[in-house]
Amino acid sequence: MPHLRQRLALAPLQRLAKLWPVVGVVGIRQVGKSTLFRDLLKISEMVTFDEDEIRSDAENSPKVFLSKYSRPFVIDEIQKVPKIFDALKSEVDRKRIPGTFYITGSQTFSSGALIRESLTGRIGSLRLYPLTLREAHEPKSVLTIENFTKAMKLGGLPVPMFLRDDESRRLYWDGWLETTFLRDLPRAYGKGYDLDFAKLILKEIAAIFADGEYPEVTLFSKDSRKVKKYLYAMESIFLLNRIPCHEAGVGRDHWLMGDSGLAAHLLRNEIGTPAATLTLARHCLYNEIVAGAEYQLRRSELKYFKSARGQPVDFVLNSLPIKVIEKSSGALGWHEKGLLGAMKKLRSAQGFLCAPIERSDPVSKKGISRVSWLHFS
Repeated sequence: MPHLRQRLALAPLQRLAKLWPVVGVVGIRQVGKSTLFRDLLKISEMVTFDEDEIRSDAENSPKVFLSKYSRPFVIDEIQKVPKIFDALKSEVDRKRIPGTFYITGSQTFSSGALIRESLTGRIGSLRLYPLTLREAHEPKSVLTIENFTKAMKLGGLPVPMFLRDDESRRLYWDGWLETTFLRDLPRAYGKGYDLDFAKLILKEIAAIFADGEYPEVTLFSKDSRKVKKYLYAMESIFLLNRIPCHEAGVGRDHWLMGDSGLAAHLLRNEIGTPAATLTLARHCLYNEIVAGAEYQLRRSELKYFKSARGQPVDFVLNSLPIKVIEKSSGALGWHEKGLLGAMKKLRSAQGFLCAPIERSDPVSKKGISRVSWLHFS
C-alpha cells in the first residue's frame, strides 16, 4: 500500500504486550489503528464492531463471542459493545497471559465506569497519533522546512495525507466529518445531542483559528456550559486536543484539532495567510511533541502559559516555555518579552522561539533560543 508507513508506536506497543494481558490503542478515527495490527504486527485474528453482524453477536453473548476466536485477538472499535469488557475481565483474571487481547477505540476507554473497572490493572494503553514528520518520510532523510509546511497542510491521517489533489482531500474530510458528527459524536455526547449545535461549534472554532487564536469557551457565542460539554465530548473522540493552562499561570483550557490536516480543511479559504500559517504550525508542532513523548511511554501533559496581562506562550514542555512564530527576521522581537515573563514564572533558565528556519540558532539571548519548527521532529 502506498500509504503504509512504519510507525514509531510499534516498539512501545510490543513492549506493552510483554507486560499486559490487554493492550489498548486509541486515537482519532482512521489514524491507522487497524493497519498497525493487521499489516505491521501481522495479527490475523481481528474483528471490528463497526460491522453490524459482528457487533450484534458480541452483544448477545460476550463470553461465547470471545470463545470463537484464537489468540492473540484484536477487537477494533471496542467501545461500541460495553458488555464485552466484563467478558474480557473474566477471561484475563482466569488466565493472565501477556499480549492476549488487543483492543482499539476511537473514543477514550476512560469514558465509562464499567469500562474503567473492567480494565484497571489489566491493560497497558497507548494513543496512536497522526503520522509524524519522521514517519511520513524515509527514516534517514534530511527534513526541511518545506517538508514541514507541506505536512502541516496535509496532516497525518494516512489516507488524506497521500491523496493526489486538494479536491479529493476536501471530499475525504467532508465525508469524515459527516461520519464523526452523525455517528461518533452523538455516542460520546449522549442524550440531548444537537447536530446543528455541534456544527455551529465547529464553524466558530474555524473562525477563531482563522484569526490566529486558540478556541476557549469564552470566545464562543453560545452558553459556555453547553459549549464546554460539546468540547469535552469532541475531546473524548480525539476530534479535539485540550491544552490546559500551566498551574503557574492564569487561563482557561485551549483546544486544537486532532489533526493538522483537519485544521487545514477548516481553514482552506485562509491558507497562506499569516494567521492560518501560525495555526497550522501550532497543530503540527503539538503532534510532533506529544507523539514523541507517547511513543517513549513517558506521557507528560503538554500545557500552555498565560500571565494575567501577557500574551499566551503556546506550549510548556515540563518547565520549558515554547512560543511558536510564523516568520522570523533574525531578531527575537516583541515575542521575547512574553517568553521572559514565562521563564521567570516557571523558574526556567531557557525558553524557545520556534520559527520557520532550517537550523536552530547556536546562541541564546537572555536564555531564549531560536529553534526550528523541525526541532521536535
